[in-house]
Amino acid sequence: MIYREEYSGDGYYSESYKESVVALQPTLLINIPIKSAGIYTRIGFAHLYSKRDYSYEEVWSEGSDSYSESDDEFKTKAVVGVGFKYDITTSFTVRTEYTQYSEWDDLIISYASLGATYRF
Repeated sequence: MIYREEYSGDGYYSESYKESVVALQPTLLINIPIKSAGIYTRIGFAHLYSKRDYSYEEVWSEGSDSYSESDDEFKTKAVVGVGFKYDITTSFTVRTEYTQYSEWDDLIISYASLGATYRF
């Protein structure tokens, strides 16, 4: 979320922008084992849902003005990733991964993660 507010002698101005993206991504994980470690790649697609909220308000001694809008959008995009995993024990594994979605209106969405798996 981005929020900005400015004050002057006779009023103030505020503006906020928030965008969130949720993804459901069926992917294929291809693992290349190397002893107790492994390199893997992820390939598939993601159904992305984006929600944007914008608001603006200006108040001064003579009056006020405000504006707000909200929109949402659905897209299906390709997703690729690469990761590394290491088996600490036969039951406990740590892994790190970098994943990126194909470009969406000049926006590149990617993430890096660090995780653990426990098998029982």
